[in-house]
Amino acid sequence: TETVVVTTGAVNSRHGVTVDNSPQSLNITDNDEATLRISNATVTEGNSGNTTISFDVTLDKATGNGFTVSYSTADGTATIADNDYSSQTDPLYFDGLSPKTETISITVKGDHKLEKDETFTVSLDGHNFNNTLSIPVAGSKATGTILNDDSAVIHITKTDGQEAGEVAGSFIFSLAGDALVDEDVVVDYSLGGTAESGKDYTGPISGSVTIPAGSKSVALNLPVRDDQEVEDTETVILTSTGVSSSYGITVDNSPLSLSILDNDQALLSFNGPATITEGDDQSQTLSFTVSLDKAVAGGFNIDYTTEDGSATTGDNDYVFKSGQLSFAGTAGESRTIEVVINGDRRIEKDENFLVKLGNVPAALAGRLSIQGTGSHSVLIRNDDQASVSIIPADGSETGPVGASFTFKFPDGVSSDANTVIALSLDGTAKSADYTGAGIVSVTIPAGANSYKLELPVFDDNIAEGTETVILTTGAVNSPYGVTVSNSPQSLNITDNDEATLSISNASIIEGNSGNTTLSFNVTLDKATGSDFTVNYSTADGTAKAGDNDYIAKTSTLDFSGTQAETKTIEITIKGDRKIEKDETFTLSLTGHNFNNTLSIPVGGASAIGTIQNDDS
Repeated sequence: TETVVVTTGAVNSRHGVTVDNSPQSLNITDNDEATLRISNATVTEGNSGNTTISFDVTLDKATGNGFTVSYSTADGTATIADNDYSSQTDPLYFDGLSPKTETISITVKGDHKLEKDETFTVSLDGHNFNNTLSIPVAGSKATGTILNDDSAVIHITKTDGQEAGEVAGSFIFSLAGDALVDEDVVVDYSLGGTAESGKDYTGPISGSVTIPAGSKSVALNLPVRDDQEVEDTETVILTSTGVSSSYGITVDNSPLSLSILDNDQALLSFNGPATITEGDDQSQTLSFTVSLDKAVAGGFNIDYTTEDGSATTGDNDYVFKSGQLSFAGTAGESRTIEVVINGDRRIEKDENFLVKLGNVPAALAGRLSIQGTGSHSVLIRNDDQASVSIIPADGSETGPVGASFTFKFPDGVSSDANTVIALSLDGTAKSADYTGAGIVSVTIPAGANSYKLELPVFDDNIAEGTETVILTTGAVNSPYGVTVSNSPQSLNITDNDEATLSISNASIIEGNSGNTTLSFNVTLDKATGSDFTVNYSTADGTAKAGDNDYIAKTSTLDFSGTQAETKTIEITIKGDRKIEKDETFTLSLTGHNFNNTLSIPVGGASAIGTIQNDDS
């Protein structure tokens, strides 16, 4: 209903007419009715910041005058408390001049939460117009729908585990970016890799984790077990086998691996004999033990070799050995290296060689080490001692055959150093009899069993008999205290010459009185090389010493031993006046003091002395 109000102003009349009840009002009763209706609205949420959802409120007819409409919001699945939208209470104004639509704008807050589309309501609560304006029940409330536009993936990160301190390894399942989910998200997984559940870490090899609604992430912790085994860095590989979510969430980086870092170190000890007594002819086997103190996963191989020191394989001190030891990786496991030592009869210093281990495998560097330097030195103690014996060998002028002295260790024995033996040579043989009379030392060379001192014999023309060479040793120059067991030693040089003595007959005229001398010549046909004496004596024939024909004589004759030397034996003959036949006596060579190379042949052993009678 509208009013018309009349208010008078001036009255134009000559008679002074006035209006006595101005103003005056009348009503115009309306036969129209206007309605207000609100429409549903929809908006996409957005990931951040604010957006506006607009509700159209429509006035279907003009009211002629302006008015305000009050309204209110009410939570549905979208709530103010969950920060889905903001409450708005400012009244909505219409000018009423014509049918019109005004807008209620409600702020919607964007987020990254994965959720279902959510709703709230806006209700038209009333207006300040008259009863010709109504808000039908059907149009008094509108639904605002916030369309979720969020999507998400799960990204897995990892933290490596460590045996040191038993630091757990973990996989963290996180919603990527700023995304959240309004429901629990369940991720199924399986575990593989080189690490073993129950041995290297604790936890089932399959299962699931849940990111609670509204939470950003969840961690799968795998407690690490600190074992006593040296092993490579091991892996736990997680594979996502499915995601339970209303929103089609997936995992963007499956499979993913974490590492379990080992903190164990193993030691290889290397033991064996430090010394061995060499022995003579037999071989001996030395055993060296390489032991592993801790388990090593997967096992390993390590090389070994022998290496010459003063003992050498070339000198047959030991047998070269190289190879590879294979360890299964069990704690306390041992392997053996065997090296053959060769005995000998060589006099030598104590000698050494090495048995060496190679480098540990590169994959175990820093986690497997070798005790000490990784090499083992072995001293081969020499147990050979010996003296030198001298073995003489006679010489002979026949041939000639040389003489010799052999300086000899026992059979099979030698020295690794020269053995120098000082000596002197003496005896009846002289430098004219053999070569080497001036030698003052001999050397048994290193490695040799003996040395033969050759003394070449000269075949001279002297009947000197068997002569001797006497060798006497002096100091022995040897680092091992070698001695000579049988000095002095003598050898013979057998002569091949023979000398003879002969005596010639002699005669003389007797004479009438007094004495005359009858001379017998005794001749040496070859030199003897040394002096000697010859025995002789007279023997009666027809001439008698007792008849005073001559003076009997027994004596010796001295020879210097030169070739063709002649000596004279003189016998005294006594003269007389007796008429008689020529008479004879015998002068015999009865022996000598030389050796058997000097002979007096039967035909030349005696001579006839003839006394020629001159009486008449």
